[in-house]
Amino acid sequence: MKQLVLSVLLMVLLTNIICGQEYVFPDFTNRQEKDLTITQVIREANLTKIYFKFQSSNPNSSYILLYPPNSQGAYFIKADNKIYRLLSTTGIGNTDRVTAVYPNYPVYFSGTFEAIPKSIIQFDLIEGSNGTWNFYGVKLKTSSSSKSTGSSSNSVLDIQPAVSINTNPNISEECDKINYTTVSTKPSIESFLKGVKYAMLPSPDVNGQVPMFTALSNYVFDMGLIIITSKGDLSKYDLSQVVFIEITNNHEYELGNNNKIYRKCSDIKIYFTSPKFGYEWVFSTAQTTRSISDQELTTQYYNCLRSAFNNTRYSYNSAYTLKSASRKTCWTESSIKQFFQLKGVDNIEGIYQASGSVDEKYRLALKKIRGIYYLIFLTGATNITDWNEGEIKAILESSATPLLFNAKWVMANKEDNSNCYITFEKGLMNVFVNNNRTNYIKLFPSVNDLVIAPSGISSSGSGFAITSNGLIVTNNHVIEGAKTIKIRGVNGNFNKTYLAKVIITDKNNDLSIIKIDDPSFSSLGSIPYIVKSSSANVGENVFVLGYPLRASMGDEIKLTNGIISSKSGFQGDITSYQITAAAQPGNSGGPLFNNNGNLIGIVNSKNTEAENASYAIKSSYLLNLINLLDNPPTMQKVSSIAGKPLTQQVQIVKKFVYIIEIN
Repeated sequence: MKQLVLSVLLMVLLTNIICGQEYVFPDFTNRQEKDLTITQVIREANLTKIYFKFQSSNPNSSYILLYPPNSQGAYFIKADNKIYRLLSTTGIGNTDRVTAVYPNYPVYFSGTFEAIPKSIIQFDLIEGSNGTWNFYGVKLKTSSSSKSTGSSSNSVLDIQPAVSINTNPNISEECDKINYTTVSTKPSIESFLKGVKYAMLPSPDVNGQVPMFTALSNYVFDMGLIIITSKGDLSKYDLSQVVFIEITNNHEYELGNNNKIYRKCSDIKIYFTSPKFGYEWVFSTAQTTRSISDQELTTQYYNCLRSAFNNTRYSYNSAYTLKSASRKTCWTESSIKQFFQLKGVDNIEGIYQASGSVDEKYRLALKKIRGIYYLIFLTGATNITDWNEGEIKAILESSATPLLFNAKWVMANKEDNSNCYITFEKGLMNVFVNNNRTNYIKLFPSVNDLVIAPSGISSSGSGFAITSNGLIVTNNHVIEGAKTIKIRGVNGNFNKTYLAKVIITDKNNDLSIIKIDDPSFSSLGSIPYIVKSSSANVGENVFVLGYPLRASMGDEIKLTNGIISSKSGFQGDITSYQITAAAQPGNSGGPLFNNNGNLIGIVNSKNTEAENASYAIKSSYLLNLINLLDNPPTMQKVSSIAGKPLTQQVQIVKKFVYIIEIN
């Protein structure tokens, strides 16, 4: 099967709309947000699911958000003066509620609501009191005219416009660009202090300095900063929001005219330092203080500080906070998941989450960009002003040992650290920084996501020969939209591929006949099985051959067997069989044989909501398609494998079942 179709379409289709009604691109009388549209409504007995597409007309990058359920701004359906609540969202509004959008890059998401009665054919969709994502007069078709999601093959094709997948071919090229920004240059002291929250003051170490530091504390407090001391734990602060403030002076005693001892201070200086960036500002005054009491001296120091610098009160503004250097892409967790679902991952690419008792619970995406692995920051930094989604967290360099990498790791404070190496094992990434180990668990793709492995191709499925001169059968959804089609496994040779071209397709029944069109091709050999024209019976033993999940299972052909459990497919589709033989992503287009070795079907989908329920198009529909060829071939009349045990049948037939690779 074309693994993308199974991994996403069946997830959307079979998981969500069994026994439901699907309305694609419903009409509406009015909407407030011109960039947002409804692509699909699915109504079931226990829920209503609405799919959206947001295509920004803003030439600049921006953000959109959808308030989560049970909040003031949550979506709800209003129909017949009743409210149907939002239950959950997918693709937006899930964690931080915001999703980045980019010009010409559509964002797809969905909301699940309480079920609306079957009698309702029109409703309003309201975001909330402060929202503008409102639709009025959303019109649904009547039950009799709504499109049934019955045939598994037709459903796979018809539902495609509503899939939560970005198909923009430029997304990888655009988001793989790394934009380098340098550290903020030294600003004026006034601008710097607008971007800090905290001031760290040293404690006085000489008794005579107490008045001076008391005055400094009062002065900093009046500036509007939160005071921390050197005894404080700086690790809990974002150092870009901290300023170190120190004061120095020449301190001496002198005897006054009245024989009283005065404390005399001169050349007072005040130092402002950014502990993160090392920038320093120094201000001084030539005023001299003389006093007997600490209180008098404190007051004089305070006045000196005001004359040395100023008495401005600052309000924190993050726009003035100094920024560290960064390497930034436009990848977000949502967009990178969509890209992985569309293009696939290799054996280590994916999204990882730090585990264990570490301060930074980083969530990172590992992606290969122009042949080099990068770790891309998604969430989890403690100093959130320094880290933005899409920044490069590490650059990996291959070593002589597989799955062992040297790495340039960007520390929390944005300093590069080359004392790092990373290893991978199944479902786990081990990061060693300065000999400290952090384990990262692979979260995406999970075992249920069914994301393909690219291996230099966009997708792959299965196919089988029907003539010796190179005619091969597969599913239409396997080869649809392909720029090139390659056949691998001819005569058992998986190292060589042959180019093929499409001869004829039947979209309604998800069938396609392709032909090897390669100067190096000679013959597939004599076909050992026949294509059966009559219908098979419930209870017949069957077996399936194909190449599922190649990333984890390899290129060796896989056999599953079972019985025909129904002479009709998904929701009573009479063009298909329901079988108990397991089918996985990559099985699409593979042959279904009965126990006599006769071809009786072509595998094309599975029901993810039911165990042991896969579907295969009946072979009679393949014969109809063959007869539509300009020069229909003479089909094999005699089976050379009938009556042989299963092991011998498989040994003979597997030479005629191939991997179909699509770019």
